[in-house]
Amino acid sequence: TTMQDNQKYFCLLDADGNWVRSDSSTELRVALLDGAPGAALTGTLVARADEGTVLFNNIMYDTTGFITLSIEAADGSSGIQPLSARILVQPADAALFEITPFPADLPLRAGVPFGLHVVVKDQFGFVKTDYDDTLRLTTPQNVVRGVLEDGFREIVVTPEFNGSVDISDIVLKKAGEQRIQLTDLPAEPDPDTGVSSHLDVFVYSGP
Repeated sequence: TTMQDNQKYFCLLDADGNWVRSDSSTELRVALLDGAPGAALTGTLVARADEGTVLFNNIMYDTTGFITLSIEAADGSSGIQPLSARILVQPADAALFEITPFPADLPLRAGVPFGLHVVVKDQFGFVKTDYDDTLRLTTPQNVVRGVLEDGFREIVVTPEFNGSVDISDIVLKKAGEQRIQLTDLPAEPDPDTGVSSHLDVFVYSGP
């Protein structure tokens, strides 16, 4: 599962394992048995059965890692056997690119190569270690060395990168305030989706 909104379904079974479709009154509660210290489970934590099925809406956990959930009767009834489940919570969808120039201790100068360290993060600030997409680097009104077309370069990022990538050998030809833009290119582009982040830098005159 991921850290984003989730729906979890549970079916009510009798002692012989048959689905009790006639039950539309039993309420179940989901709770966090263990997880990261201070982490919380939010969303629809109590839900009523509908024809033998209980749906928990928008369950969210605010960090990553393994957690154990318990599901039991909301009223503590001993007639329903409690259930526990061990779940690995993965980062949510990519939401931003954290961009840091390197070398970090040097000013950017026109005509001098530098690099960018890019970390893909979700809406909660966790690294999207399984990010698998193509990034487009753009620098308006500048020339980027190694471009596919004038003004941009594309970088393929796979899960083997563990959510971060270094983009080297970038050269800006114009001094002054500049904006470096990173945008992802999904397999099926949609103008209403996608991630885009920028870094504003000051480029000094060349050596």
